[in-house]
Amino acid sequence: MPESTATKSSVILPIATIQPTFSEVIGDVHSGIIPSEDIWISCYKKASPSVHGKVSVVLDDIDRDLVQFHTKEGNIRVELAGGGRKYKISCPELGVSPTKALLPTHSYTTLPHRITAFALSPNRSQFACGFLDGSAQLFRASPAHNTPTAFYRSHKSTLTSLQFFPSSRVLLSASSDFSVQILPADSDAITSSPDPARTLRAHTRRVTATAIIGPGRSILSAALDGTLRLWDVPSGTQTSMFPTASGINKITPSYLALDSSEPIYAALQDGSFSSIDLRASPGSSSISRSSSSASSLLSIAVSNTQLATGSSRGMVCIYDIRSLVQGPVVQFARNEAAVEDLAFLSPTDVVMGAEDGLPYVASLQGDAVRVEAEIVGTDCDAVRHIRVTDTGDIWTAADDGVVRSYTPW
Repeated sequence: MPESTATKSSVILPIATIQPTFSEVIGDVHSGIIPSEDIWISCYKKASPSVHGKVSVVLDDIDRDLVQFHTKEGNIRVELAGGGRKYKISCPELGVSPTKALLPTHSYTTLPHRITAFALSPNRSQFACGFLDGSAQLFRASPAHNTPTAFYRSHKSTLTSLQFFPSSRVLLSASSDFSVQILPADSDAITSSPDPARTLRAHTRRVTATAIIGPGRSILSAALDGTLRLWDVPSGTQTSMFPTASGINKITPSYLALDSSEPIYAALQDGSFSSIDLRASPGSSSISRSSSSASSLLSIAVSNTQLATGSSRGMVCIYDIRSLVQGPVVQFARNEAAVEDLAFLSPTDVVMGAEDGLPYVASLQGDAVRVEAEIVGTDCDAVRHIRVTDTGDIWTAADDGVVRSYTPW
């Protein structure tokens, strides 16, 4: 596929931030621990002066179950939107229309340092986190259990990717040590530190991403050596290799049906993405140049007929898969913070995790885009992992070592 020559101006989206302890302040005021408390909200838009405001959180004089918000400084507002935990932020001065603020429904603390890999099981019963030292932890996805059910220490360097098999009882891991491993993940049956069932080695640089085909007898691994490799799991042998034009940072989709004709899309270090047909002969991949600049593509996601890419300079591009050569339908950014991960929440909504710790949901309408929701919870810690469940919940994992789940409304 030839490189795209189409040019399209980028949409610059605003940012609305609310202090991370927002929900805690509301809880303290509502429970009567404190009579009132001030919170800070800031709004930004590239090339425009920032706007900062102070909002007082108080209980209603008549309805003592109702929390009220009163602007004290700045032209910024917080408003209730239907009761419960539903809030919106607005800033007319920067053209920020009422924007949803999503608060965590649950938070899970892992290790007090960066989560480098994250996976949520298909049945949503457990999740796994990987770390800089090559270790990983397995957790039950229940607020009643905040301690790991298993520890893994079989990799020699940073965990770069984790993924559950469709059964939710086996875990696929990848590392900077050039290897891929198959690990048991049945939390009711494994020891605290299980050995890998398989270790697969062939890559010559960091393995960055994986995908699972069918029930898991075949898997894919991608690496900075610029190759996508197909493996037969029972025998532990490589069956095919597909070279790309540059090192691979991420691939999508992460699961493929056995008889799927869907290609694999790879986000590459040189700013392009590769479409790889696994049924074709190795070496027949096609390249489509991203129009977001030559910055490295760090994230990629596909949904129906749409493809989304996120770059190291903060640009998100949305493509129509049926006409990739025409370039992106829309491209947008908020700042130059790297888009570490992204996922489709629906055909018209995309969730972004960013290096600046300000994840958000963008809503697409053709070539128009707006911020649908700000995802609250982190305090300047990079959000590098985004997962969306089949029920529409959003999960994030961040550099602060905390995994958070959100239920959009």
